[in-house]
Amino acid sequence: MTNKPVILCVDDERNVIEGLKLNLSKQYTVLTGVSGREGLDILAKRDDVAVVVSDMRMPEMDGAEFLAEVRRRAPDVVRTLLTGYSDIDAAIRAVNEGQVFRFLMKPCSPEHLIATIAAGVQQYRLITAEREVLQKTLVGSVKALVEVLALTNPMALGRAVRLRDRIRKVATALALEQPWRVEVAALLSQLGAVSLPEDTVRKLYDGEQLERGEQNKLVDNMQTINKILGNIPRLESVTGILVDVANKISNPSTQHRSLESRMLQAVIDLDTLEAQGQSLRKSMAELMKQKDVYGDDTLTALASLLNRSDELDVVAVSVGKLRDGMVLCDDLKTKDGVLILPRGFAITESSREHLSNFKSRLAEETIRVLAPQATKAQIEAEASERKHA
Repeated sequence: MTNKPVILCVDDERNVIEGLKLNLSKQYTVLTGVSGREGLDILAKRDDVAVVVSDMRMPEMDGAEFLAEVRRRAPDVVRTLLTGYSDIDAAIRAVNEGQVFRFLMKPCSPEHLIATIAAGVQQYRLITAEREVLQKTLVGSVKALVEVLALTNPMALGRAVRLRDRIRKVATALALEQPWRVEVAALLSQLGAVSLPEDTVRKLYDGEQLERGEQNKLVDNMQTINKILGNIPRLESVTGILVDVANKISNPSTQHRSLESRMLQAVIDLDTLEAQGQSLRKSMAELMKQKDVYGDDTLTALASLLNRSDELDVVAVSVGKLRDGMVLCDDLKTKDGVLILPRGFAITESSREHLSNFKSRLAEETIRVLAPQATKAQIEAEASERKHA
């Protein structure tokens, strides 16, 4: 791979493609395609494309349609449109549907083209740098906070991890442009329960109906948490999701204002139904009755998870053999019934260290977990070797 930024140029006229390549190849690695379909095929094979330049008039798939699909598949890629004076209306459509960064009028001078591509590459670097900052600092800090709190209130925060893991899959199914926002909202959604009495938290954990006073206390806690989070830069969109969820609890007739808040509400309600003992399929059937609350898009994405049980398999392991990423199928308790980690909790390095303090007090020496098939096969192979040793 070269260190030059990668540019993808798509035009059905080969002489235009060659002209673009001639003007750009000194500064950039230039990939070319003669149709929207070929451009998408190239994009599927490369994850390092910074800027896409597309002609407007192409057969089968015009530039507006192509760039809208680029946006859906690779939202970080900066999109630029080449168009003629007679295609202004189509260019406006491309800006709206594909969120085009710039559009260039034909004929375009080499200097203008190079300056536009340079601005596009800079925009791409800003986008990817911001995502890296979010992933490594803000999101990482939130995960660390939640993990620490999970050790003090495992029921509430264990549920947060379940919600996060499920909503991550829903976000993938919906091709959400910024899934981190709803993932962080899922992790933070249970902070309001941390200071509640243990009996109230247990009700939430088991999917039981809260009394009016308990519900009011939960909403008050959530609103306080949201105010605190509102002071943290870049979390404004996350607190907006959490405010929607809190408003829905206090007033069920409230309509969600965003797709992300509908997603989180659906995942929370699905978890509640499952906690009451209903199967995933039956719980989904209940949600399907309320399409006006959750939206067809959210429910379709959730339903797609029903047939993905092959991703993780159930395996019994000794507590000492727990590995990062394994998900508990059952509550992990001490012999006297104290909950250490709840079902649905994803094992981490710090949680394994926490468990080492309870080694002699655990009620069970082995526990059922969800693990990738490869991990399950390795565990079973190791067990077989010990048995025949």
